[in-house]
Amino acid sequence: MVKEYAEAATNAHQTSEKGRERYGTFIAWFETALIVLGLLGILLLLPHNTGGDGWVRFTALSAMLIQGKIPDIKYSMVGPFFSIPFWYLGKIYQTPFWWISRYNVFVFGAGLLATYWLLKDRIARGLLRK
Repeated sequence: MVKEYAEAATNAHQTSEKGRERYGTFIAWFETALIVLGLLGILLLLPHNTGGDGWVRFTALSAMLIQGKIPDIKYSMVGPFFSIPFWYLGKIYQTPFWWISRYNVFVFGAGLLATYWLLKDRIARGLLRK
Protein backbone atom coordinates (compact mmCIF):
# COMPACT_ATOMS: atom_id res chain seq x y z
CA MET A 1 0.00 0.00 0.00
CA VAL A 2 2.76 2.43 0.93
CA LYS A 3 4.69 1.42 -2.19
CA GLU A 4 1.64 2.11 -4.39
CA TYR A 5 1.13 5.48 -2.72
CA ALA A 6 4.80 6.40 -3.27
CA GLU A 7 4.60 5.39 -6.93
CA ALA A 8 1.41 7.43 -7.40
CA ALA A 9 3.01 10.45 -5.74
CA THR A 10 6.11 10.09 -7.92
CA ASN A 11 3.99 9.85 -11.07
CA ALA A 12 1.97 12.91 -10.04
CA HIS A 13 5.18 14.83 -9.35
CA GLN A 14 6.64 13.86 -12.74
CA THR A 15 3.40 14.88 -14.47
CA SER A 16 3.40 18.28 -12.76
CA GLU A 17 7.07 18.80 -13.72
CA LYS A 18 6.26 18.01 -17.36
CA GLY A 19 3.36 20.46 -17.24
CA ARG A 20 5.62 23.16 -15.80
CA GLU A 21 8.26 22.40 -18.42
CA ARG A 22 5.68 22.71 -21.23
CA TYR A 23 4.41 25.96 -19.73
CA GLY A 24 7.98 27.31 -19.55
CA THR A 25 8.60 26.32 -23.17
CA PHE A 26 5.36 28.03 -24.23
CA ILE A 27 6.34 31.21 -22.37
CA ALA A 28 9.79 31.16 -24.01
CA TRP A 29 8.27 30.83 -27.49
CA PHE A 30 5.69 33.51 -26.71
CA GLU A 31 8.30 36.00 -25.47
CA THR A 32 10.52 35.32 -28.49
CA ALA A 33 7.54 35.80 -30.81
CA LEU A 34 6.79 39.15 -29.17
CA ILE A 35 10.39 40.29 -29.72
CA VAL A 36 10.29 39.24 -33.39
CA LEU A 37 6.88 40.88 -33.90
CA GLY A 38 8.19 44.06 -32.29
CA LEU A 39 11.15 44.14 -34.68
CA LEU A 40 8.85 43.52 -37.64
CA GLY A 41 6.59 46.31 -36.41
CA ILE A 42 9.53 48.70 -36.22
CA LEU A 43 10.66 47.61 -39.67
CA LEU A 44 7.32 47.75 -41.47
CA LEU A 45 4.94 50.02 -39.55
CA LEU A 46 7.00 52.96 -38.32
CA PRO A 47 8.08 55.78 -40.63
CA HIS A 48 11.76 55.77 -41.62
CA ASN A 49 13.19 59.10 -42.69
CA THR A 50 16.76 60.09 -43.44
CA GLY A 51 17.03 63.39 -41.66
CA GLY A 52 20.10 65.49 -41.10
CA ASP A 53 23.11 64.09 -42.90
CA GLY A 54 21.34 60.84 -43.85
CA TRP A 55 20.07 62.15 -47.17
CA VAL A 56 23.50 63.58 -48.06
CA ARG A 57 25.15 60.24 -47.30
CA PHE A 58 22.50 58.33 -49.24
CA THR A 59 22.89 60.47 -52.36
CA ALA A 60 26.69 60.26 -52.10
CA LEU A 61 26.52 56.47 -51.75
CA SER A 62 24.12 56.20 -54.68
CA ALA A 63 26.35 58.40 -56.84
CA MET A 64 29.37 56.31 -55.91
CA LEU A 65 27.64 53.03 -56.78
CA ILE A 66 26.14 54.34 -60.03
CA GLN A 67 29.00 56.49 -61.33
CA GLY A 68 31.92 54.72 -59.65
CA LYS A 69 33.40 57.93 -58.19
CA ILE A 70 34.37 58.41 -54.56
CA PRO A 71 32.22 61.25 -53.18
CA ASP A 72 33.78 64.41 -51.80
CA ILE A 73 31.52 65.23 -48.87
CA LYS A 74 32.21 66.48 -45.35
CA TYR A 75 30.67 63.37 -43.74
CA SER A 76 32.33 60.00 -43.23
CA MET A 77 31.33 57.29 -45.68
CA VAL A 78 32.59 54.39 -43.54
CA GLY A 79 29.19 53.71 -41.94
CA PRO A 80 27.24 53.92 -45.20
CA PHE A 81 29.63 51.40 -46.81
CA PHE A 82 28.11 48.72 -44.58
CA SER A 83 24.68 49.49 -46.07
CA ILE A 84 25.81 48.78 -49.65
CA PRO A 85 24.19 45.29 -49.66
CA PHE A 86 20.89 46.95 -48.75
CA TRP A 87 21.30 49.40 -51.63
CA TYR A 88 21.69 46.49 -54.06
CA LEU A 89 18.77 44.68 -52.44
CA GLY A 90 16.73 47.78 -53.25
CA LYS A 91 17.46 47.21 -56.93
CA ILE A 92 15.73 43.83 -56.65
CA TYR A 93 12.82 44.64 -54.31
CA GLN A 94 11.39 48.03 -53.30
CA THR A 95 13.94 50.86 -53.69
CA PRO A 96 17.46 51.46 -52.39
CA PHE A 97 16.12 54.31 -50.24
CA TRP A 98 13.51 52.00 -48.66
CA TRP A 99 16.15 49.48 -47.60
CA ILE A 100 18.84 51.94 -46.51
CA SER A 101 16.39 53.95 -44.44
CA ARG A 102 15.72 50.73 -42.48
CA TYR A 103 19.40 49.82 -42.12
CA ASN A 104 19.50 50.79 -38.43
CA VAL A 105 16.64 48.41 -37.64
CA PHE A 106 18.73 45.53 -38.99
CA VAL A 107 21.74 46.71 -36.97
CA PHE A 108 19.52 46.86 -33.86
CA GLY A 109 18.18 43.34 -34.51
CA ALA A 110 21.71 42.00 -35.04
CA GLY A 111 22.75 43.67 -31.78
CA LEU A 112 19.89 42.01 -29.91
CA LEU A 113 20.82 38.63 -31.38
CA ALA A 114 24.52 39.09 -30.56
CA THR A 115 23.70 40.14 -27.00
CA TYR A 116 21.49 37.08 -26.51
CA TRP A 117 24.10 34.76 -28.01
CA LEU A 118 26.91 36.14 -25.86
CA LEU A 119 24.93 36.11 -22.59
CA LYS A 120 22.73 33.01 -22.95
CA ASP A 121 25.08 30.80 -20.91
CA ARG A 122 25.83 33.46 -18.27
CA ILE A 123 22.36 34.84 -17.50
CA ALA A 124 19.00 33.09 -17.28
CA ARG A 125 17.52 32.99 -20.77
CA GLY A 126 14.13 34.06 -19.48
CA LEU A 127 15.71 37.22 -18.10
CA LEU A 128 17.38 37.94 -21.45
CA ARG A 129 14.01 37.82 -23.22
CA LYS A 130 12.44 40.35 -20.87
